[in-house]
Amino acid sequence: MRRGYLTPPVMIILALITLGVALTLYFNTNLLKNIKNKSTPSSEPSVQDQPSPISDAGREPNDSAETANWKTYTNTQLGFSIKYPSSWFVYDNETPPCDKGIRGYLFVNKTALADCFFGDVLPADFYVYVQPIPEDPDYGPLPKSTKYDTFTSFEVAGEKGVVNITTEKSEGPRRKEARVYVNHNSNQYMISYPNLDFQGNHEQVFDQILSTFRFLD
Repeated sequence: MRRGYLTPPVMIILALITLGVALTLYFNTNLLKNIKNKSTPSSEPSVQDQPSPISDAGREPNDSAETANWKTYTNTQLGFSIKYPSSWFVYDNETPPCDKGIRGYLFVNKTALADCFFGDVLPADFYVYVQPIPEDPDYGPLPKSTKYDTFTSFEVAGEKGVVNITTEKSEGPRRKEARVYVNHNSNQYMISYPNLDFQGNHEQVFDQILSTFRFLD
């Protein structure tokens, strides 16, 4: 036998040993992976059915934290109710000193009023005026945009109406205010509150008050 030469039987034995070592390493590696996978939770987030959060816009305003402790004004004759901060004051035709012979209005004010008046000065912080729906064919059931005033769609208590943000060019008294018009049954409701500027910026409390407006039928 030549030096350094391996006989076939020896080569077969070495090959079997090498194969055995390779198989052992392979099975041990897979076993370790399986143990690790069972003991380590998956990093993928689980998907569970969660209730959809209710947005602020979809909440019932009368049950919200902001208005829960407010007072409620109800007028069965005019067919509406509205909530207002408990420290504010309300005036209507039945509440002195506001009966000026003009029927169908409500003033909601931050402070007590010594007198109620109409004209160039908004008489209160929040104002509701109720009148029969106009029958003027040029006017229509709701105000329409003119070259001086723009009326856009607006919804109040489930009824479609319009809103006007006054500007320097608006007709009538030059007040910074929002004017909301909505019809219900045979009445037209005009709701107004002051703006801080002619761009329509205003205190959030007026949105909260308006969100509590309800028709009684």
